[in-house]
Amino acid sequence: MKLNLFNLFLSTFIVCGNAEVYNFSVISTLGVGKKIAVVYNNGETVEMKPTKFPLYEVSVDTPSISTYHYVELNQLNAVAGQETFERNIKDKKENEHDVYNRVKKEIIIPELPHPFDAQFPMGSEKLQPIPEDIIYNVYVECDNATYLSVRDQPFLTKNGGRQRNDVSITCPIINIITPKGEFSSSGTLRLVGYGSRLYKKLSWLLKLDKKFLGRKSIKLRGIANDPTLLRDKLSLSLLKAVGIPVQEGSFARVYINSDTWGLYSFIDTLNPKWMKGYIHGDDDYKIGSAYKLFSSHPDGPYASLEYLGDDYTLYKTYTIDIDEKTENDNVMDNEDVKANTEENFKPMLNFIKLFHNWKIKYQNELESVEAVKELETFLNIELTLRIIAIESFVMAVDNFTPYQSNIAIYYNPEQKKYHFLPYDYDEALKGYFTEYFPKDAINDCMNWYITSDYVNAENFVKVLLKYKPIRDRYLVILAKASRTTFSIESVSAYVDALANLIRDDVEWNFNLVDQYPSTYDGLINKYTIQHFEGNLNNEPVPFIENVIVNDNQYGLKQFVELRSNVCQDLTKDIKVTISKSYPSYTVKISKLLIISLFIIFFLL
Repeated sequence: MKLNLFNLFLSTFIVCGNAEVYNFSVISTLGVGKKIAVVYNNGETVEMKPTKFPLYEVSVDTPSISTYHYVELNQLNAVAGQETFERNIKDKKENEHDVYNRVKKEIIIPELPHPFDAQFPMGSEKLQPIPEDIIYNVYVECDNATYLSVRDQPFLTKNGGRQRNDVSITCPIINIITPKGEFSSSGTLRLVGYGSRLYKKLSWLLKLDKKFLGRKSIKLRGIANDPTLLRDKLSLSLLKAVGIPVQEGSFARVYINSDTWGLYSFIDTLNPKWMKGYIHGDDDYKIGSAYKLFSSHPDGPYASLEYLGDDYTLYKTYTIDIDEKTENDNVMDNEDVKANTEENFKPMLNFIKLFHNWKIKYQNELESVEAVKELETFLNIELTLRIIAIESFVMAVDNFTPYQSNIAIYYNPEQKKYHFLPYDYDEALKGYFTEYFPKDAINDCMNWYITSDYVNAENFVKVLLKYKPIRDRYLVILAKASRTTFSIESVSAYVDALANLIRDDVEWNFNLVDQYPSTYDGLINKYTIQHFEGNLNNEPVPFIENVIVNDNQYGLKQFVELRSNVCQDLTKDIKVTISKSYPSYTVKISKLLIISLFIIFFLL
């Protein structure tokens, strides 16, 4: 008996001595309240605990593990679902989280060609671009009563009309989880956009009390009207490639309280911190004034930038509407300023009057170089023409070129002139037009944007392109960008990489449409994975009543190739030099830094 006890003790000691601790962590894609377990060695099952939702973790003591996978458990702890593949323990990296039912992929996203000189740093020491090769996982736990009232009623009825419900929701828990990191903060949540809240899958602005990657506000866009989920992202990336500062980012799986909303774009917002970093490269720079322009088509009014008089109340389509206020900045938060005042509208009115006086002075001198030189003293013409060029490629039917909308104008104290900051391209790269656009707009790279509903004002872009020196430079920009940045080869490589990043989440995202818990009767599109794959290339997506409200007449690559060819044909006789190296922004170096570097060099 003593011998048997001794043998039992010895064998237990040996087993314990040979045991190894395996740490498992997985990011759930199953939704709030679900139970997850890890199964290893063909049957051993251990339930995991949600530590920072959607992250689940557990440690296992066992002599060895060769393979494992994750399963969903029901309330009786029976397996309710499982991953569709087996994982090898040798492939598991320390301190790296798995994602439930997602194969680990290393995606390399190529840069689009940069054909022009860079005017802006596109980031600072404390605010670098959000990495675009990661899908983020966002869980927001908010005051439920307020959240439900906003979710179910994104518009309010006031004075017989419809008004945006912009109530800010308190959120004590905000988790942002990636395979390689975890972030937690408190903050607030509110709806963003007007057109986007027509959809049941709403878009949100997340404000953080702590900084995530140097920023305290993030926009979560629902991308509810695009079967590829990539058109807005591609449009912004094209703009950045030609040197335009844009609010960029990646994608995220989004959960709010008990609701699973699916895949969103995860991007920066137009705010002072972003402007300091992207435009000035200086986190402490005292920025100038910025204004968002809004046009309502087809009935107006339009933010035409036309002079209406000195009374600031005449300019209803220009607002100080920036997403995050920083102390001592000259732009203000939407929640702080609901309307313009005489004082804060002065910089905007100054530009309108400068442009008005310039038009009158040079209205009959359309070939004048002097006219262009004078305009350049207060407007960054080069940047403006690059925006127009990209919007012509992508046919941005709801943006700056046709309607002076979805754009901000910024007075840059560093350049001592104004320039434009574009955003929101969810209606681009589709070939969809209202009856107000020219009938053959798809085959017109020059005048596609001149609409018949713009009747009470003169289109700002049309005015600029009347002047021959400006139009000549614009054609050079079109020629160079259409042969490089917007070539089908460059765009296809970029689109394919992004599609590989999100492909495993597309069907999951589309299948959630029938599960949206909101009582709001918003628009929905019941796209499928087949629509995604086909519309990435050459297949259209048709309108189907009660199923698909946003049809797409062209596949994404098909559209790019068509427009690239049209714009290349327009500019075929223009000779341009194509460089294989990318121009870089020249960083300003302070005297103190120069002295410090000199001392260090001298001491060495």
